[in-house]
Amino acid sequence: MRVGSAIASPLAQIIADTSLRGRLVSEPELIRAAAEETLRLIPPAPVPPHYDLPVTVSGAVIPEGSFVMLNWAAANLDPAKFPDPERLDVNRSPNPHVSFGHGIHACVGAQLARIEMQAAATELLSRGPRTGSICGVSYYCGMANEASERFVWAVDSLEVRPADHLLEVGCGHGVAVSLVCERLTTGTITAIDRSPKMIEMAGRRNREHVDAGRAVLEAVALEDADLGDRRFDKVFAFNVAPFWLQPEAALGAVREHLARDGVVSIFWDARHSAPERARDLGDELADRLREGGFSVERVLVEDLRPVPAVCVIGRPEGG
Repeated sequence: MRVGSAIASPLAQIIADTSLRGRLVSEPELIRAAAEETLRLIPPAPVPPHYDLPVTVSGAVIPEGSFVMLNWAAANLDPAKFPDPERLDVNRSPNPHVSFGHGIHACVGAQLARIEMQAAATELLSRGPRTGSICGVSYYCGMANEASERFVWAVDSLEVRPADHLLEVGCGHGVAVSLVCERLTTGTITAIDRSPKMIEMAGRRNREHVDAGRAVLEAVALEDADLGDRRFDKVFAFNVAPFWLQPEAALGAVREHLARDGVVSIFWDARHSAPERARDLGDELADRLREGGFSVERVLVEDLRPVPAVCVIGRPEGG
């Protein structure tokens, strides 16, 4: 068993999964559990045993000098031991995987590999914004308390005024909330996210703004949000699926709470498109706004790290 493969392949899984990477940046105490879970799903390459004597297994003779590769790591996908075994779950406990062997055949370097993998993941996630590649997987990492380039650009694009009232749909860790609040005096931002965990993290990040009444955070999906008679000058979202998949429903819910002359800004990054097609992505996103009954005022395209991003700004037709 090779320590190098024990570190590199699971680490590539962590950096390729943007939601997992963001969570580990915010909650580094989960790195150890994430290391174990990725080891379960992507076990190190075993060293095939070499037989010095003939061996008979289930009636079949393995000749002297043969190398045999046993797929013992298939036990890591046993649903009797691991519910939903093909899903990466950093909260999985217990996690009795056999990626380092078992019993008298357990790898003697297992603890060293664990320590090195956790140290490598911690170091990579803590170095601040940077790009690179591991096992052919490109990555971008940033600290949880630093605003990434895309959020700075997005909030700049909103042209927030001190008295504005804003709604963010899908606030995640609350990075944009922090940037918006820095621009507000008498204004407010309401931020919603369907994930209670995201709202919890956004609340920790923005505790001062929440206590001051500048930010209101709610764990609720857009379609279930009860916003009462609140009206917003600006509504925005970044990579929120309903605006792409169900634009009529999503934008219909938004329209009800737009103030007179209010605008909607929908942001999307080009992670699933070739960088040179970012303009096409913007045009497709503009079509989604039109499907939802909005007229398009502007389409912005910005060359950001690690991928370009677009923004479509619109107002309700006839509004």
